[in-house]
Amino acid sequence: KKMEAVATRLAWPSIAVGAALAVYNLQGINVAKARGQYNIKAPATTGHIEFEKAFRIHQNTMESLVTFIPSIYTSALFWNPILITAIGGVFVLGRFAYGVGYQRDPRQREAGAVTSAGASAALLLTSVFGAFKYIIKRGR
Repeated sequence: KKMEAVATRLAWPSIAVGAALAVYNLQGINVAKARGQYNIKAPATTGHIEFEKAFRIHQNTMESLVTFIPSIYTSALFWNPILITAIGGVFVLGRFAYGVGYQRDPRQREAGAVTSAGASAALLLTSVFGAFKYIIKRGR
């Protein structure tokens, strides 16, 4: 019963995590395509501006997943998992917009960066606050 309750709470955010990982993997495919198109041999990470943009988009998304993934799952344990998943959806849309904007012109990445960072910060805060609330409520 307890495991089923936990699984039910975590199923919803798994949708957002899956979408975030799909965006990340698509960005990785873009890196591979750019590597071939601009003849950038591994392990090089520089050599053509279009490759470098694709590489940075992918790397920056990976860096953001480090906070996003644990925060969304932890938040879903303490708050409404559907609401938490919606915040996760905002993160995913932000990362997608970040990538599209950055690829066009690095100066156009800001809206996506701010959107995804805001969603990630909200998840981190709800995660920590939820844990503190739970500990205080239980008296331990």
